[in-house]
Amino acid sequence: MPNERRYPAAWLQQSLYNSARGTTLTLNVPIGIRLQGVLDKGRLMAALNVIVRRHEALRTRLVASESGLCQVVSDEFTPVQVTEQVIAPDAVTEMCRFEFARSFDLHGPLVRFRLSEVGERDHLLTIAADHTIMDGFSAQIIVRELAALYAGEALEPPALQYGDYSVWERRDVTPGSLAYWTRRLSSANARMELGVLPESLGGHLKTELYQLPEIDHDSLGAAARQWRVPILAVLAALTLASLRGYLTMAGVIGLFVGNRDRPELETTVGFVADLMPVPVSADLGQDLGVLAHKIASVLEECHEYRVPLRSVRELLRPQPGWPLFDVTLNYLPALSQMDKVLNAGGLAISGELLEFLYPTRLSHGWYDGAAFLDYRWRVRDGRLIGYLAANGPHSLEQAARNVAQRAGALLRSVASVND
Repeated sequence: MPNERRYPAAWLQQSLYNSARGTTLTLNVPIGIRLQGVLDKGRLMAALNVIVRRHEALRTRLVASESGLCQVVSDEFTPVQVTEQVIAPDAVTEMCRFEFARSFDLHGPLVRFRLSEVGERDHLLTIAADHTIMDGFSAQIIVRELAALYAGEALEPPALQYGDYSVWERRDVTPGSLAYWTRRLSSANARMELGVLPESLGGHLKTELYQLPEIDHDSLGAAARQWRVPILAVLAALTLASLRGYLTMAGVIGLFVGNRDRPELETTVGFVADLMPVPVSADLGQDLGVLAHKIASVLEECHEYRVPLRSVRELLRPQPGWPLFDVTLNYLPALSQMDKVLNAGGLAISGELLEFLYPTRLSHGWYDGAAFLDYRWRVRDGRLIGYLAANGPHSLEQAARNVAQRAGALLRSVASVND
C-alpha cells in the first residue's frame, strides 16, 4: 500500500465538494504559462516534477469518510504526465477554453498539464487545477518556482503545506468574536430583490459574465488616496452603489479574503481563502466617497473580529437550495510574478490566469463562494480588469444587466476623479 497522510478538508474545499453532488468537480483555476525561446523539455519536466513533489496540494485527492471529507496526500511520487501537441496560433484560445472547461473526477488527480507548441520558439504550458486544491495566488507561486527551477536554482522547502492550513482553519473561535458576529448578523441577512424565485433554482447553475470597463489601476489608487480609504473600500462602495434599488434593507456581502497574512503561507499552494460576511445598509447615500468611508469603517471592524466562515455560517440562516450570499466581492491585487516576464536560462517565462475565457459555463450547484452576483476584480499589467458574474436562472438576467451597466458607469466616474 502506498504511504498516505490524511488532513481534514478546508471549509470551502468541503463546500465545493458538496456542490458536485457526487459527480465531477467543474470549477478550475486556469493557468497559462508562455515559454518563449529555445525550450529544453527535459529541464521543464524536471522542474514540474520538483514542483509537484514540493506541494502536497498537487498530490491530493478527496475522500469521504465517517469522520467527514479528508484530503489524502500520497507520498508515493508518480512522475508528472504532460500532454504534448502542436497547435496553430489562431487555435490557442479555443484549445484553452476546452482544456479549462474539462472537469475532474472527484477522487483525483486534481491537476493536469498540457504543453502546446505554438511556434518553433513559442510554447504554452497550461496547468488546469481544480479549485479545491488551488487559488489564484497559488498560480503565482508555481510560475515563480518554475522559472527558478528551470534556471537551476535551489529552493527552500515550503514552510507550510495546505493540510497544515486546513488544520489551522479549524481553530477555536473566541467567545468575544462569536458574540460580535451574532450581534452584527442577527438583523442583516435579508435577501435582495433580484427577481429570483425558489422554483427557478433547480437544475444546473449557469454562469454568465458581463465585462466591466478596464481602467488604469493607478486611477483607482488615486481615488482611494483622495478619499483616504483602502482600494478595497472603493470597490465595495462601487459594488453597493450599483445595487441601489435591489438592496432594500440591511444585508450581507461575502468578501473573499486571501488568508495569507502569515508569512509562512507565502509559499503554500492550496485554496488558502475564506469568505468574510460584511454587513451593509440599504441607506447608501449618493456620494461614492462618503460611501467608501462608511464601508472602510465596516471592513476595519470586521477584520478585527474576523473568524472562519464555518464558525458563523449558520448565523446567516442559509436557505436550502439558495446561495449563502446574494453578492460576493473578489479582488485579486497585482501578482508580481504574473505581471512581468521572468528570464530563466535564456527562456522568457510569463504567466497569466485565464479565467475569463469562457463567458458562459455550467456547474452542478451552489457552494458557499458562489452568489447570484459575483464581482470579480483583477489587476493585470497595471490595469484593473473587472467582470460581473451572474449565477442562476434566466430571471436574474435583467437585474444583472442593470447592475453591470451601473457598475461600469460608476467605474468610469472613479477613473476620472483626478483627470
